Amino acid sequence: MEKILGLLIIGVALLSGCAGLGDYAVKVNDRYEIWQIYPTLHVIHDNENEGIQLDNSGTNGKSDSIVKINWNKKFLIAKTESEEEARAWFKKHENQTYWILDLETNRLSPPITSETAFKNLLAEKNIPLELMSYDKRVKNEERIY
Repeated sequence: MEKILGLLIIGVALLSGCAGLGDYAVKVNDRYEIWQIYPTLHVIHDNENEGIQLDNSGTNGKSDSIVKINWNKKFLIAKTESEEEARAWFKKHENQTYWILDLETNRLSPPITSETAFKNLLAEKNIPLELMSYDKRVKNEERIY
């Protein structure tokens, strides 16, 4: 019985993973990094202000996770969802927010809740980026921890 219980505990530990093993950061530029805090929570960290960008947790009480992102030397664009929605592929995603971060002026757009308004703003500002899934965009980036 003890062997079975021991094997069960080891099996559960292996399947659930260990906290911290999936954490990493990807450098966007000298000021900003993308942090994966755990597999379903991705945030932008501002190294100068020690703050986290693209997070509506102050307004809805829940952390927002980046689900789509892209950047170049001038701009970073992202789409966030509540962490709960980002984890649940089967749920209707109703709380999406879009963001534009000007990497030259360090100005973050106000939250944009309409995909159409977001695309119009990209065209207006002549930003030649398209959102990509988070995993696909950061896949080949160097991880700094």
